Amino acid sequence: MEPNSLPDSELVQLAKTGDAEAFDQLVLRHEQKIYRLLYRILGNEQDARDLTQDTFLKGYRAFGSFREESAFGTWIYRIAINLSTSRKRTLARQRPYRPLSLSIGHPNNDTHALIDPPDSGDRPSEVFEKREIGQIVRTTIETLNEDYQEVLILRDLEGLSYDQIATIADIPIGTVRSRIHRARLELRDRLQPHLSTKPS
Repeated sequence: MEPNSLPDSELVQLAKTGDAEAFDQLVLRHEQKIYRLLYRILGNEQDARDLTQDTFLKGYRAFGSFREESAFGTWIYRIAINLSTSRKRTLARQRPYRPLSLSIGHPNNDTHALIDPPDSGDRPSEVFEKREIGQIVRTTIETLNEDYQEVLILRDLEGLSYDQIATIADIPIGTVRSRIHRARLELRDRLQPHLSTKPS
């Protein structure tokens, strides 16, 4: 059976025996979602590309310690989150921190695709308003504390389950639910003054 048709669990087993092609296949399957996650957190394409490479390099080096208590995708997410936390702290000391991005950067060019692209029938004024609101949301998410940012991105943007987030963040599922609830309430409260000024 070709490696690209095998489930992650079997690829993991092959990779642990030293099968480089199996690990390469895992990278191919997961690199785009890791890049997307890191771009949303860091807001910079180059930083996201660099950290995506670092994530899989660290994963490769630590692969022997992967006990498969969670799926490979969840495990590699956790490595990416930990690296992004360290990178944000470094960047904060080196240069002004760019806002979180809800758009998806494409590694092969300088364009961006909005997560929710406007309908083709939208008038230019409506498109502009949606983009303006998106920028307000991005900037506001950045003002939340790091723990809230993390769970909000993983749940509401990445669509991960509470169980997956608990594993990635290494916190009880009850804490995940509490943080997501508080993050959403805080985000709503901080957005209210901005969005209430929009014409109905």
